[in-house]
Amino acid sequence: MTFLRNLGVAACVSGWVLAGPAYAQDASAWPEHEIVFIVPYAAGGPTDILARLVGQKLQEQFGQSVIIENKPGGNGSIGAVAAARAEADGYTIYLGGISTMSVAPALSAELPYDPNADFAPVSLLSRQSVLLMASPDFPAKTLADYIAAAKADPGGVSYATSGNGTSGHMAAELFQLAAGVKLNHIPYKGSSPALNDLMGSQVNSMFGTMLAAVPNVRSGAIKAIAVSGETRSAALPDVPTFAEQGLSDYEPGSWNGIYVPDGTPPDVISKLNAAIAVALESKDLAEKLAVDGSVPAHSTPEALADLMRAEQAKWKVVVENSGATIQ
Repeated sequence: MTFLRNLGVAACVSGWVLAGPAYAQDASAWPEHEIVFIVPYAAGGPTDILARLVGQKLQEQFGQSVIIENKPGGNGSIGAVAAARAEADGYTIYLGGISTMSVAPALSAELPYDPNADFAPVSLLSRQSVLLMASPDFPAKTLADYIAAAKADPGGVSYATSGNGTSGHMAAELFQLAAGVKLNHIPYKGSSPALNDLMGSQVNSMFGTMLAAVPNVRSGAIKAIAVSGETRSAALPDVPTFAEQGLSDYEPGSWNGIYVPDGTPPDVISKLNAAIAVALESKDLAEKLAVDGSVPAHSTPEALADLMRAEQAKWKVVVENSGATIQ
């Protein structure tokens, strides 16, 4: 497990060029019409929930409509490509995250977009813990139970995720290395169908973020086995962490941030960054996210760039050691 301790990879990033060619656009007048907010996943999932909450706050500040455009498919690449090819004028923003901006480059050398060259970072939005869940009739109640079941039947215990290359998928790959088990990956096209099949016991377990799962845990529709993080989540205080249950080196996690097409004017990026800060400081938004286990996390564009690069290096190591592929 030596390599697990070495996953805290520091990114050597000297800075981020926030925009390419100069624009004559007057940032003081921006935005003068509606903004399109591209989400690379289906409606109803945790990413979509986050986008709609933040989009509403931006709409209130700007006095212009913020239109959510869900563009699922291609493990997030369809939405990413649409955002990358949009005009760099500040009227298209994109909800990127660990899956599309850091994991995808490790899983595929032929992405139809370049996370580092096609986008300019604006701000981190949130961080989320990863939750290991089980179906109602799966016998495991603790992490030890789950690991024992997996060791007794290598490849026989199935786990769902919201798709290949997602934070849940990578969390499971890292878990298999840390726990010394072999699981059967069942990727879905989003969290909602994965959770539905988990509740219906079509799959044994699921690795995913908390935002869409917490209500189902509280209702008893699914069981929560363990949560990532140094401390328990305030959203599910009765669920012990992986570390509490013996996997102290296991450190998955998820994050999301807002990006714009490369070449967007720096003044527009600065104005958007400031508006995001105000949105995330909103008490009602913070409370809505916290209830379901997500933590608001504003940042500078440079800090988001550093995080993205560090995560790219981290998950490249996991992919190389696990042999994870896009199925």
